[in-house]
Amino acid sequence: MRDKPISIHLSSLFLKEGEDHREAREQIVKAWRHIHKKSRKDLGPRGAVSLEPYLQWVRSRAIQLKMPYTRETPMLDLFVKTTPPLLDDLEEMQLALVRMQQERDAWKNKFQTLESSYRADLKEKDDLIEILESRAVESMERQGDLFSPKPQTGSDYSFPDPDGWKEVAIRHVEENQKLRAQIANLTGKRQRTD
Repeated sequence: MRDKPISIHLSSLFLKEGEDHREAREQIVKAWRHIHKKSRKDLGPRGAVSLEPYLQWVRSRAIQLKMPYTRETPMLDLFVKTTPPLLDDLEEMQLALVRMQQERDAWKNKFQTLESSYRADLKEKDDLIEILESRAVESMERQGDLFSPKPQTGSDYSFPDPDGWKEVAIRHVEENQKLRAQIANLTGKRQRTD
């Protein structure tokens, strides 16, 4: 629609529920017979948008008839017209942009140095874990048949003497102390580098 409709074609008709509206129904049927179908030429293209005068008329008519739905404000009113920046503002913005780029580069450099130091720390810890695992395997091999699940029968089976158990326990305590000292050295190095 390009413009508001002619008021001759519009009339208000309200029907109350529970009353006899035989005459009104006859008027509606008569008006319905006089409706003329418009061709595509008269209606315009399929994706056409209604122009502003028609939209204003629809809005005012909805307010006048107190339509039960809320009226939405058009999106065009929400956008504020901006003025182009002045030359001084432009220079200030360019300086701010340069400062922000320098700050971004500084943060990137700091991130890369921290990441490389953390990667080195992780590599040291991985090496330490490998050493610990190899020592654990060696100690299990040294223990031999003390904890083997193979059942021993007859005269081959004998309980280990208490002194043998003490030696194994002392060896484990010494290895534990050495490993704690190594871990303390590594964490001390890391804290000094930070």
